[in-house]
Amino acid sequence: MKQNQTQNCGESTDAQTRCETTRSIPTAPILISLFLALFIPNQVTAAGPAPVNLGTTANFVILSGTAITTTGGGIITGNIGASPIAGSAIGVSCAQVIGIIYAVDASGPPCAVIDAALLTTAKGDLTTAYNDAAGRTPVPTGPFLNPNGGNIGGLNLVPGLYKFTTTTLITGADVTLTGGPDDVWIFQCAQDLQLGSGIKVILAGGARANNVFWQVDTSAVLGTSSDFKGTIMADQAITMNTSSTMEGRALAFSAGVTFNGTGAGLPVLPPVSPEIGVEQPPGTNLVDGVSIKDFGSVLIGTNASLIFTITNTGSADLTGLGITIDGADAAQFSVTANAGAPVSPNGSTTFTVRFTPTGTGLKTAALHIANNDSDENPFDITITGTGTGVIVLAPEIAVEQPLGTDIVDGGSKDFGMASVGANASLTFTIRNLGTADLTGLGITIDGADPAMFTVTANPTAPVGPSGSTTFTVRFAPTSTGVKAVGLHIANNDSDENPFDITLTATGVAPETFGSPITLNPQTGLFEQIVRVTNSSLVPVDSIRLLIQGLPGDVQVRNATGSTNGTPFVQYNFPLAPAAAIDFLIEYYRANRQTIPQPAFEVVATTPQTSNVTGKILSIDRNVQLESGRFLIEFSATPGSRYAIQYSSDMTDWNTANPTLTAPANRVQWYDDGPPKTESKPTSGSRFYRVIQLP
Repeated sequence: MKQNQTQNCGESTDAQTRCETTRSIPTAPILISLFLALFIPNQVTAAGPAPVNLGTTANFVILSGTAITTTGGGIITGNIGASPIAGSAIGVSCAQVIGIIYAVDASGPPCAVIDAALLTTAKGDLTTAYNDAAGRTPVPTGPFLNPNGGNIGGLNLVPGLYKFTTTTLITGADVTLTGGPDDVWIFQCAQDLQLGSGIKVILAGGARANNVFWQVDTSAVLGTSSDFKGTIMADQAITMNTSSTMEGRALAFSAGVTFNGTGAGLPVLPPVSPEIGVEQPPGTNLVDGVSIKDFGSVLIGTNASLIFTITNTGSADLTGLGITIDGADAAQFSVTANAGAPVSPNGSTTFTVRFTPTGTGLKTAALHIANNDSDENPFDITITGTGTGVIVLAPEIAVEQPLGTDIVDGGSKDFGMASVGANASLTFTIRNLGTADLTGLGITIDGADPAMFTVTANPTAPVGPSGSTTFTVRFAPTSTGVKAVGLHIANNDSDENPFDITLTATGVAPETFGSPITLNPQTGLFEQIVRVTNSSLVPVDSIRLLIQGLPGDVQVRNATGSTNGTPFVQYNFPLAPAAAIDFLIEYYRANRQTIPQPAFEVVATTPQTSNVTGKILSIDRNVQLESGRFLIEFSATPGSRYAIQYSSDMTDWNTANPTLTAPANRVQWYDDGPPKTESKPTSGSRFYRVIQLP
């Protein structure tokens, strides 16, 4: 897990094959409060830095990049796993593990659960946690930097962030960590971590092992009969020698874990209990026995509803949920959708209460939420509402763009930019929030540039109460610059007729520059760099570059698609004003004769989305070439379709443009950056996988 480490994945032991070009892990700056007093026995001070989020790795006592070995160790309480190494490298027995043994294949212990995807996610979360611990700022100074010359045996350390630039030693005497149950210690170890034989890490003042983190650049060794507390995140190996014990985790990224200790288990957590919270609206907390929730004024013969959210901020399931209503006007309030249970920690559920007044005036009732929270059962809320007189029938217009976003009467809407000769469209939604039909709908456009704005789909009328209709306006610029018109919606709303919207848009002529077309002897393809610059004053969601005037025997090998026979490539990422993007266009001509310079047209468009599903294949070869390209090679079935996906964290995957059809039983694919991917593969971390499409 070193800085700028490059790893070629080769053949994978599971179907989730991913290739990493570069994983950059910065050295470890430290965030710390320098006024804390160190080495003072029995002193409890500030809580230190925020804890490290271990993600799914928190469920593992041991996680290894290679083997897990033992020569007779004791009991491991919690889950263990190894990846990407085969399951046969897990040397502990089923009888030693009180938990689950996870393996990438069936060659592991007979009780092992095969889950390569879970292990891959855990290894990714380990990388994230390691980087988090290594990346805290500012770099500590004074007693937080190499305390006692790097040997903290015999010291009493307050919560904080510590940095060691040489081997971290705990020898000669025990080390004590003194603090409260929520205080945090993070130790950055630039070299090895060594705990001496018989030495202990002691927690005092209520401190918990779950809040102690040891980020180790190389390896960690726990001496014979030693007692360790906290989570070790090591780039290389972790060794627990004979009779050693651990309350914490041994997480080794690229090497193995040796377990010869008496026992190891996850940190002991505080007692679990549920904690109910109630919100209305979402994000607004109500107070048990204090809060009053008012439904407002509601016409007799109609009703109004409120949705309440029940949250659980505790550490155990919230159960036994039941909603009851009593009080003077209980009959006019009803629960129309009940809460679901149980609610897990950090989870939520909702329930709906309806107010249906049968008479005028203020109505009051008490709402009670039964639950298993020890001090808020039931959770009590006073609910009120006011019944009002005769219903007045009237329409009420509302306009949305996009759907769900209201435009006020007299407001404005911007189309963004469109190239001269192209167009962009927006669909508006008209809603009727009133109690009578909305009629007389008509759309007119006037102002400085009305010829460039056209209603291509008219709304339909009447629109009943709670109903909706839509209309579409197209912007087709004939010149560059900002264009503006007034759009008016005639209707029968008494105070919003017409409903007025100012429409603006920008006509642009995106700048393009094409380099000479040259033959790449390595790929057998002609190549050309085309630079597109966003010359408008507004950002563009996506760019489409149409390639025109090519001879009939010339193919655009990396075309995203075609429009009326004209091939195009598309960049599915935002382009800021004045920003530029370089497309590498690949042409194929069987006779390899010179290809004449084509013409280009740039169109602002919306990003293409694709839901790629299918079998994930192994990648047989991957290498970064001298040219900076990254090459992937995989076995294929001629005529079958494949998608290449790439990711920076192995969690969120993007699909490269375009998908491809295999011409033979071996496929070579190059990542050159746009238009296939959003950037060159040399910038930051990048993983790849190949999916065979149905």
